[in-house]
Amino acid sequence: IETNGKNISVNTFQGVDPAVRLHENADDTCLFIIGVDKNSYVYILDIEAGKIEETKKPLIILNQAEKYKIDSGTIETFGAHFSLFAYVQKAMRELNRYFLYHEFGRSKSGKGVKYKEGLEPIINSGKVSYLTSCPNIDLMKDQMSKFSGGKTEHDDLIDGFYLGNVHAYPCTMGEEMV
Repeated sequence: IETNGKNISVNTFQGVDPAVRLHENADDTCLFIIGVDKNSYVYILDIEAGKIEETKKPLIILNQAEKYKIDSGTIETFGAHFSLFAYVQKAMRELNRYFLYHEFGRSKSGKGVKYKEGLEPIINSGKVSYLTSCPNIDLMKDQMSKFSGGKTEHDDLIDGFYLGNVHAYPCTMGEEMV
């Protein structure tokens, strides 16, 4: 990526928080792209959020993954979302476009996966920034300020950000190349 006139090498990760319902007041499906540099700085690169029909989600997910050449992605698989992971795998085989994806939400025992830490350590480290060209960044800021204020009506972008970070790791390359 380029920031402050300098090229920075990053590993890229995708977080997918799918929504089932398409009505106006329902959560959006969120596709979140982050980059992590060699110093563990996290850059928010892209946020796609909207009402997306179930049959269109796999291709949209894979198109974004290809655009950013992701190192891995994490797809929420709680409840009705379990099938999306399988549909993305099927689409990868059919299109011969492969990316590493992880499920988030169900262990092999069928119980929900719980992580001890949320986004607080990442955000409080002061190592999070975003590209000014990032779509939906104002919506993200709005959800985060409401969430921290106790209003949790919509948290789909926060969940997408979290999912992008679950399997993220620093880049091992220097700043010479993108």
